[in-house]
Amino acid sequence: MPWARSGADFTLVFESFAMTLCKEMPINAVSRIVSEDDNKLWRMVRYYVEEARRFEDYSRVSSIGVDETSAKKGHDYVTLVVDLKKKKTIFVTKGKDASTLKEFKEDLIAHHGLPENITNASIDMSPAKYLRVLRTVFPKQRSPLTNSIS
Repeated sequence: MPWARSGADFTLVFESFAMTLCKEMPINAVSRIVSEDDNKLWRMVRYYVEEARRFEDYSRVSSIGVDETSAKKGHDYVTLVVDLKKKKTIFVTKGKDASTLKEFKEDLIAHHGLPENITNASIDMSPAKYLRVLRTVFPKQRSPLTNSIS
């Protein structure tokens, strides 16, 4: 279909409308409003997020914030990394252990960022778990600010 992207379940006009809704409310609410399966909507969102991330440039990232949150009720956690200067989430991954910082380093490099440019970090997680890895992964990072209550 010339009015849809290749492999898409929806037209470009519908995708534009649905993505606008997805930015403002949970996917399951959008699913009810547009009468479409939430799995199809998640596939569409993933496509556009991945497409947008291809063009991200992290070459100027120097100050990061790191925190974890539960993705669902229970113990499914995700770690988020925020560019503190731009006030923008730049990385999200499953888990809440120190290996998430190593994953972020790989993503940073893949987006033209340099680990040695990270000079400031604010971490609201267990210092014992993260400080050693933080100093290894980002060697020029000065003493991180931590606000952990673990």
